[in-house]
Amino acid sequence: MSEELGKGYVGHGAIVRLLESALANPAPAYLFAGQMHLGKRTLAERFVRRLLGLEIGDAYLSAHPDVVVLEPEEGKNQVSVEQVRSLRERVSMRPVRAKRLVIYLPFADRLNESGMNALLKVIEEPPADAVFVFVAEDIGRVPLTVRSRSVVIPFETVPAQTIIQALIASGVSEVEAKARALSSRGRPGLAIDSSMVTAGGSVFVRQFLMAKTVGARLSFIDELAKACDSSADVQGAWRESILSAMQETSGNIIRDPYRASVFGIALLTALHSVGSPVSPRLALEACAVRLGQDAAADLPSLFPGHLPKSMARIYLEPQNI
Repeated sequence: MSEELGKGYVGHGAIVRLLESALANPAPAYLFAGQMHLGKRTLAERFVRRLLGLEIGDAYLSAHPDVVVLEPEEGKNQVSVEQVRSLRERVSMRPVRAKRLVIYLPFADRLNESGMNALLKVIEEPPADAVFVFVAEDIGRVPLTVRSRSVVIPFETVPAQTIIQALIASGVSEVEAKARALSSRGRPGLAIDSSMVTAGGSVFVRQFLMAKTVGARLSFIDELAKACDSSADVQGAWRESILSAMQETSGNIIRDPYRASVFGIALLTALHSVGSPVSPRLALEACAVRLGQDAAADLPSLFPGHLPKSMARIYLEPQNI
């Protein structure tokens, strides 16, 4: 007997039950939509495996003859039109082993315009025995034509108590489970991956702001960069870590307004840098140096009005104005 779709899965019970009931007679397309670390991609892959008759933990999904996985090639950020054209050739064939052909797009919002147009032609006239499974963080980048032909499954945040109970059941102490659940802001993926919670949450912010030397602050930035750069989705990891740090920093405004203000500007600059040729860590490193300067002399220069707007404030030298 096949494993249950929700075995060991945290939260989203209603969605799990919906997908379980759909396995016998699935719709032509499903769109899993929501922010990072909510668990949508994990559940989507389990659903794909079950559609193919595999166990939920089967490690050889991409090797199955009846699944087409469309994701950005190594070193690229988007799915190319060439990949979609290959898909069109494959869907014209019958399944080899399973009852149906499954087309899985774990990054459906990362198709370039040509690739998306080519995909629309496939979706408008889908084979009778094919099921499309899309995953997207930015549903606005998925064409209405795709959304209207799909069962849209929106993923929301998970209650903290649900995350805490799951972590305790996996062997995490109650104190640590509560801390992770709080830092994850309802995102099970962050709570399960303690390195990401540490990097982007309260621990990193507290260590950074309380550090006594520039070297110590730089070492914490290095830990953050290693955690983000080793992620499967580097840009997403940076963005999530920075947003998490911004939320935590807001709680330090009253306790340490100067440091929190400088760090907040650095985080905004870093967030703007995500996806650009400039690494987000540069803004944080500039902040690490700036926090070592004299607060009284530095504070008036945080918002200089006479400088070009294109120049990021965190990179500027103190001005006597």
